[in-house]
Amino acid sequence: MVDRWPQCLFIHLRSIYISFEQRFIHWLTMTLDITHSLPIIELMENYLAKVRPEPEIRPELDLGYEITGQSVTLHEIRPVYGLRGQTQTSGYAKATYVKKLDHWKVFWRRADRKWHAYPPQPTVKTLADFLALVDEDKHGCF
Repeated sequence: MVDRWPQCLFIHLRSIYISFEQRFIHWLTMTLDITHSLPIIELMENYLAKVRPEPEIRPELDLGYEITGQSVTLHEIRPVYGLRGQTQTSGYAKATYVKKLDHWKVFWRRADRKWHAYPPQPTVKTLADFLALVDEDKHGCF
């Protein structure tokens, strides 16, 4: 029995390591790879060039985007009230790519500051469709 204890401990620690390794590899594969990121960046930059406010207004209100993992988030950039020189971002639309189903899930941020699926159209086929949906904004969510 005494001889089995170190072996059992080693097997247990090894299973924890393998479990961690699998989660880490899963996390690495979740992010968009560079071959998909470049067209996304190009599409987003072209979209922002079209929808950004005039240069005179940008210090008070600007628009931007962020790519995090499988998600692309559109956000407003505003100055922090009372703190000169600092800005805050607030996301208003998000699309998350689901590789298995080859579509983008659409989310909007409600007053509770949480992301919710966009009920009229919870998924779109392409990121360009997502941007068109945000521009159209029939229900005033974005």
